[in-house]
Amino acid sequence: MSTCLDFDRGSYSLWRDQKCWGADAVAGPVGRLSTSIAPEVNAFRVANGLPALAPDGRSARVAKADAIDMQGRAFFSHTGQDGSSAGSRLKRQEYGF
Repeated sequence: MSTCLDFDRGSYSLWRDQKCWGADAVAGPVGRLSTSIAPEVNAFRVANGLPALAPDGRSARVAKADAIDMQGRAFFSHTGQDGSSAGSRLKRQEYGF
């Protein structure tokens, strides 16, 4: 059975496969998911001896720009249409990791 979310293939591109064109958008603000899951992730990290994560505006700006670009080009992938990775796009904005 083919679905829109085929994560076993690595980087998934709606631009290439066009399986989900016309699918309904996510209902509700996506920001609520990130604010509701962050405390759970941090609780798990702290319980396992790791420091809590903190939001970073630089990475959020890169992610938002990527989302706007994908929407405008009607594709979805962690790999940019220029072959760039999420990491290389972060490094272009001088965000080190």
